[in-house]
Amino acid sequence: MKSDEQKGGRPEAEIDPEQLCNLAKLQATIAEAAGFFRCSERTLHRRLREDPKCQEAWDAGRNIGKLSLRRQVWKLANGSGSSAVSAAVHLSKHWLGQSDKSLVEIAGKDGAPIEFDFSRLDTLSIKEIKVLERLVGKLGREPR
Repeated sequence: MKSDEQKGGRPEAEIDPEQLCNLAKLQATIAEAAGFFRCSERTLHRRLREDPKCQEAWDAGRNIGKLSLRRQVWKLANGSGSSAVSAAVHLSKHWLGQSDKSLVEIAGKDGAPIEFDFSRLDTLSIKEIKVLERLVGKLGREPR
């Protein structure tokens, strides 16, 4: 019979909270962090769940990394050139709820409605049907 000191299986994975924090600062995934520590994702998840120091290090690292990224994007947005425009657009979409929406209007000759003979649908090719599906999707409604 084994004593309490003798455990079966693999030795416990050594996960240093400081290294874990540094990985989290880089926004590493659980899979990447597990690979770094040479353990399974399941083991790392368990350690985060059971060891408050590891969970605190992971959370702090993630937040520090996000703050660092936000600082860099903010710096870019306050600069000049195309990167400033891209950063400003990114921030306005995420922080101000703005989005790129364009309305698509499809019309026939001289702005008249497009006429289509739906009685011929059985003669259309797959390619023609796909084009029609895309057009109807852009209109946002089903054909009559």
